[in-house]
Amino acid sequence: MNVCRWGALAHSFVTAQSPRRPASGSGRIVRAAAAVVLGALAACGEGSGPVPIASYDRTRHDFGVATQQADLVTEFLLTNRGGAPLRVTGVHGNCGCLVGTAKATTIAPGASTNVVVTFRTHAMAGPQTKWVRVTTDDPAHPHVPLEVSVDISAGVLIEPANFYFPLSLVGSSPSPSVVLTWKEGVGTPFQVTRIEGIDVDAEFETKPYEAPPFRGWEIALRFRKPPGIGTVSGHAKIHTDAPDRPSIDVLVGGAISGRVWLTQREASVGAVAKGKGAVVHVLVRGFDSTVDLGDVTATAERGHVTAKAVRAPEAKGAWNVEIRLPDDAPVGTVDDRIRVTTEVRGEETHWISVGGLVLQKAP
Repeated sequence: MNVCRWGALAHSFVTAQSPRRPASGSGRIVRAAAAVVLGALAACGEGSGPVPIASYDRTRHDFGVATQQADLVTEFLLTNRGGAPLRVTGVHGNCGCLVGTAKATTIAPGASTNVVVTFRTHAMAGPQTKWVRVTTDDPAHPHVPLEVSVDISAGVLIEPANFYFPLSLVGSSPSPSVVLTWKEGVGTPFQVTRIEGIDVDAEFETKPYEAPPFRGWEIALRFRKPPGIGTVSGHAKIHTDAPDRPSIDVLVGGAISGRVWLTQREASVGAVAKGKGAVVHVLVRGFDSTVDLGDVTATAERGHVTAKAVRAPEAKGAWNVEIRLPDDAPVGTVDDRIRVTTEVRGEETHWISVGGLVLQKAP
């Protein structure tokens, strides 16, 4: 076996070693020998000329303990130990909270660059482990994951991040809650001093929360009157006496449905070339299994489109409203309304707005 083949094996061995494992005496000898052979490999290549070899100072980093809404930054040293230029073609994280960039994308033999990794903790809590994958033209190891970990348990913690509630029936008063805590031995006790509701008609109830080693406050949102059908949105500002986090902006959101639920009440056939036509489906179902829709009908009001209701095979008791733009629809704007009727008392009639545009065929 020639020295280039030995070098490739040594490179694979060194890359596979965990950076957390301390090197023994024999391990240091093997690594030193591997480094010598890697140099030979860089000079001669793998039978087809010199090749680049990506080598990292480490492949894991622990940020330790951090707060929410923090930007944590570390740099990994990337060295080209090969005999040809090394090209970095991508640095991609496995989470939107992670951003990685290489300061240089072409690295000469023997030169180095830094891969900068930024971890945004947002409203995460507890131990987190993420990674970025660095892609290079190293033929032996083109994809190398760089792992970062953190324990988000310092300061004031909020879980979940917002006052969100699931789809709820009209007439009900959903009561979403959040918990603000500190971790014993890490954070500092604090008080919630006041809470403001903005663009939402609600009040807030605060009570102590304990789940050792976490302690703090549970805050429940109570609507002063049941929200109407549609989307509920607003936000709240929670004030504390914690100097590092005196206020926290929290979104309020959810949806209220009648007993008859439509997947959409505003539909579009899109932009369609003349002569092509289009079809859109809107699912109509009961809020839950106790609601019987009876027979459902659908009629277009203005004649720009046609509509009919057919039973939905994919959902028991549900119907599909089929909205069809004819192939011979004239060029111009599509603007129609679909009248949907059910046999649910008090919710017999519903409307779907339909928009779109028919374009002239290209010459």
